[in-house]
Amino acid sequence: MIEACLCNSRISKNEIERRFQINFDDYFLSELMRLREYERDGLIEGRMSRMIRVRPAGRVFVRAIAKVFDAFQSSAIASKAV
Repeated sequence: MIEACLCNSRISKNEIERRFQINFDDYFLSELMRLREYERDGLIEGRMSRMIRVRPAGRVFVRAIAKVFDAFQSSAIASKAV
């Protein structure tokens, strides 16, 4: 997910579903909700379609966008608070 976002500026839900035998929208529901802000700001498009694309304005923020899918991000932040 992160690699697809960083390298290709897009995430194909169909490709992820086929590769990992999951329903993308169910599995990544919380991540899709967090992407809403980026879509509202015009940095991504297609959050609720089959292809999520980073728009040209979002290229500068592509690392922050990809970080939404980092499974270890929230635990790393929590460990810093202790």
